Amino acid sequence: MKNLFAGFRLFFLFRFCAGWLFFISFSSALANAIPCQNAELRIDENTAVFSADYALVFSSGQIDALLRGIPLYFVLEWKVTQSRWYWFDKKLVDGETVFRISYQPLTQKYQLSSGLLSIDVTTLEEVEKLVGRVSSRPLFSISDLRPGERYTFEIRLRFDHERLPSPFRLNTLASQEWRLASEWLSLEFTP
Repeated sequence: MKNLFAGFRLFFLFRFCAGWLFFISFSSALANAIPCQNAELRIDENTAVFSADYALVFSSGQIDALLRGIPLYFVLEWKVTQSRWYWFDKKLVDGETVFRISYQPLTQKYQLSSGLLSIDVTTLEEVEKLVGRVSSRPLFSISDLRPGERYTFEIRLRFDHERLPSPFRLNTLASQEWRLASEWLSLEFTP
Protein backbone atom coordinates (compact mmCIF):
# COMPACT_ATOMS: atom_id res chain seq x y z
CA MET A 1 0.00 0.00 0.00
CA LYS A 2 2.88 2.31 0.80
CA ASN A 3 4.44 1.73 -2.65
CA LEU A 4 1.10 2.51 -4.28
CA PHE A 5 0.93 5.98 -2.66
CA ALA A 6 4.57 6.66 -3.57
CA GLY A 7 3.80 5.73 -7.18
CA PHE A 8 0.78 8.07 -7.23
CA ARG A 9 2.84 10.92 -5.78
CA LEU A 10 5.56 10.38 -8.35
CA PHE A 11 2.97 10.22 -11.15
CA PHE A 12 1.28 13.48 -10.06
CA LEU A 13 4.65 15.21 -9.58
CA PHE A 14 5.65 14.18 -13.10
CA ARG A 15 2.35 15.45 -14.55
CA PHE A 16 2.70 18.73 -12.66
CA CYS A 17 6.27 19.27 -13.94
CA ALA A 18 5.30 18.36 -17.51
CA GLY A 19 2.32 20.73 -17.38
CA TRP A 20 4.47 23.54 -15.98
CA LEU A 21 7.08 23.09 -18.71
CA PHE A 22 4.34 23.08 -21.36
CA PHE A 23 2.88 26.27 -19.87
CA ILE A 24 6.27 28.01 -19.87
CA SER A 25 7.04 27.05 -23.45
CA PHE A 26 3.53 28.00 -24.60
CA SER A 27 3.58 31.33 -22.77
CA SER A 28 6.89 32.30 -24.37
CA ALA A 29 5.29 31.82 -27.77
CA LEU A 30 2.48 34.18 -26.76
CA ALA A 31 4.71 37.10 -25.79
CA ASN A 32 3.30 40.60 -26.09
CA ALA A 33 4.50 41.94 -29.41
CA ILE A 34 6.39 45.18 -29.82
CA PRO A 35 5.45 46.39 -33.31
CA CYS A 36 8.25 47.58 -35.59
CA GLN A 37 7.67 50.44 -38.01
CA ASN A 38 9.81 52.04 -40.72
CA ALA A 39 12.70 49.56 -40.65
CA GLU A 40 15.64 50.27 -42.93
CA LEU A 41 19.07 48.70 -43.43
CA ARG A 42 21.57 50.64 -45.51
CA ILE A 43 25.28 50.41 -46.17
CA ASP A 44 27.39 53.51 -45.48
CA GLU A 45 31.12 53.32 -46.17
CA ASN A 46 31.71 49.63 -45.42
CA THR A 47 29.32 49.62 -42.40
CA ALA A 48 25.75 48.36 -42.16
CA VAL A 49 23.52 50.96 -40.53
CA PHE A 50 20.04 50.18 -39.17
CA SER A 51 17.12 52.48 -38.41
CA ALA A 52 13.67 51.56 -37.06
CA ASP A 53 10.90 52.68 -34.76
CA TYR A 54 9.56 50.18 -32.22
CA ALA A 55 6.26 51.09 -30.54
CA LEU A 56 7.38 50.12 -27.04
CA VAL A 57 4.86 50.42 -24.20
CA PHE A 58 5.72 49.25 -20.69
CA SER A 59 3.23 47.06 -18.84
CA SER A 60 1.79 48.12 -15.48
CA GLY A 61 3.86 45.46 -13.68
CA GLN A 62 7.06 46.74 -15.27
CA ILE A 63 6.24 50.34 -14.34
CA ASP A 64 5.50 49.29 -10.76
CA ALA A 65 8.78 47.37 -10.49
CA LEU A 66 10.69 50.29 -12.00
CA LEU A 67 9.20 52.75 -9.49
CA ARG A 68 10.17 50.38 -6.66
CA GLY A 69 13.83 50.55 -7.70
CA ILE A 70 14.19 47.44 -9.86
CA PRO A 71 16.05 48.18 -13.11
CA LEU A 72 14.60 46.87 -16.38
CA TYR A 73 16.71 45.59 -19.26
CA PHE A 74 15.87 45.57 -22.96
CA VAL A 75 18.05 43.90 -25.58
CA LEU A 76 18.33 44.78 -29.26
CA GLU A 77 19.81 41.67 -30.84
CA TRP A 78 20.73 41.02 -34.46
CA LYS A 79 22.34 38.44 -36.70
CA VAL A 80 23.44 38.08 -40.32
CA THR A 81 23.01 34.69 -41.95
CA GLN A 82 23.66 33.18 -45.34
CA SER A 83 21.33 30.44 -46.54
CA ARG A 84 22.79 27.09 -47.57
CA TRP A 85 20.85 24.44 -49.42
CA TYR A 86 22.66 21.51 -47.81
CA TRP A 87 22.60 22.51 -44.15
CA PHE A 88 21.30 25.09 -41.70
CA ASP A 89 21.86 28.76 -42.45
CA LYS A 90 25.39 29.92 -41.74
CA LYS A 91 25.57 32.62 -39.04
CA LEU A 92 28.21 35.17 -40.02
CA VAL A 93 27.72 38.09 -37.64
CA ASP A 94 25.69 38.53 -34.46
CA GLY A 95 25.54 41.06 -31.68
CA GLU A 96 23.39 42.84 -29.14
CA THR A 97 22.91 46.17 -27.42
CA VAL A 98 21.60 46.19 -23.84
CA PHE A 99 19.52 49.08 -22.50
CA ARG A 100 19.24 49.48 -18.71
CA ILE A 101 16.37 51.57 -17.37
CA SER A 102 16.26 52.63 -13.74
CA TYR A 103 14.32 55.16 -11.67
CA GLN A 104 16.03 57.63 -9.33
CA PRO A 105 13.51 58.58 -6.59
CA LEU A 106 15.51 61.52 -5.21
CA THR A 107 15.63 63.36 -8.52
CA GLN A 108 12.40 61.75 -9.80
CA LYS A 109 14.07 60.97 -13.12
CA TYR A 110 14.55 57.85 -15.17
CA GLN A 111 18.06 56.86 -16.15
CA LEU A 112 18.61 55.13 -19.47
CA SER A 113 22.05 53.65 -20.02
CA SER A 114 23.65 51.59 -22.74
CA GLY A 115 27.34 50.77 -22.53
CA LEU A 116 29.16 53.91 -21.37
CA LEU A 117 26.36 56.27 -22.41
CA SER A 118 23.83 57.35 -19.79
CA ILE A 119 20.94 59.81 -20.05
CA ASP A 120 18.51 61.23 -17.49
CA VAL A 121 14.90 61.52 -18.67
CA THR A 122 11.92 63.05 -16.87
CA THR A 123 8.99 60.99 -18.22
CA LEU A 124 8.39 57.33 -18.89
CA GLU A 125 7.05 58.13 -22.38
CA GLU A 126 10.44 59.62 -23.29
CA VAL A 127 12.16 56.44 -22.10
CA GLU A 128 9.84 54.32 -24.27
CA LYS A 129 10.62 56.50 -27.30
CA LEU A 130 14.39 56.46 -26.70
CA VAL A 131 14.56 52.69 -26.31
CA GLY A 132 12.18 52.10 -29.21
CA ARG A 133 13.89 54.44 -31.67
CA VAL A 134 16.91 52.96 -33.38
CA SER A 135 18.35 55.77 -35.43
CA SER A 136 21.26 55.18 -37.82
CA ARG A 137 22.92 52.65 -35.54
CA PRO A 138 26.07 51.12 -37.05
CA LEU A 139 25.88 47.39 -36.39
CA PHE A 140 28.59 45.54 -38.29
CA SER A 141 31.28 45.90 -40.92
CA ILE A 142 30.54 44.40 -44.30
CA SER A 143 34.22 43.74 -45.02
CA ASP A 144 33.74 40.12 -43.87
CA LEU A 145 30.94 39.57 -46.40
CA ARG A 146 31.48 38.70 -50.05
CA PRO A 147 30.21 41.31 -52.52
CA GLY A 148 27.39 40.21 -54.80
CA GLU A 149 26.10 37.42 -52.52
CA ARG A 150 22.72 37.48 -50.80
CA TYR A 151 22.50 37.70 -47.00
CA THR A 152 19.68 37.83 -44.46
CA PHE A 153 19.73 40.39 -41.65
CA GLU A 154 17.48 39.66 -38.65
CA ILE A 155 16.85 41.92 -35.67
CA ARG A 156 14.48 42.12 -32.69
CA LEU A 157 13.91 44.09 -29.49
CA ARG A 158 12.99 42.15 -26.36
CA PHE A 159 12.63 42.55 -22.61
CA ASP A 160 15.37 40.58 -20.84
CA HIS A 161 13.69 38.94 -17.85
CA GLU A 162 16.83 36.94 -17.00
CA ARG A 163 18.57 40.05 -15.66
CA LEU A 164 15.86 40.67 -13.05
CA PRO A 165 16.40 39.70 -9.40
CA SER A 166 15.55 36.05 -8.69
CA PRO A 167 12.14 36.58 -7.00
CA PHE A 168 10.86 38.55 -10.00
CA ARG A 169 11.95 35.95 -12.52
CA LEU A 170 9.22 33.61 -11.25
CA ASN A 171 6.61 36.32 -11.92
CA THR A 172 7.88 36.74 -15.47
CA LEU A 173 7.40 33.05 -16.20
CA ALA A 174 3.76 33.05 -15.17
CA SER A 175 2.63 36.50 -16.35
CA GLN A 176 2.12 37.68 -19.93
CA GLU A 177 2.63 41.35 -19.10
CA TRP A 178 6.35 40.72 -18.50
CA ARG A 179 6.88 39.07 -21.90
CA LEU A 180 7.57 41.95 -24.26
CA ALA A 181 9.33 41.14 -27.52
CA SER A 182 9.15 42.05 -31.16
CA GLU A 183 9.05 39.47 -33.89
CA TRP A 184 12.31 38.77 -35.68
CA LEU A 185 12.41 41.31 -38.51
CA SER A 186 14.08 39.79 -41.56
CA LEU A 187 15.65 41.90 -44.32
CA GLU A 188 17.50 40.60 -47.39
CA PHE A 189 20.50 42.54 -48.63
CA THR A 190 23.44 42.27 -51.03
CA PRO A 191 26.68 44.18 -50.25
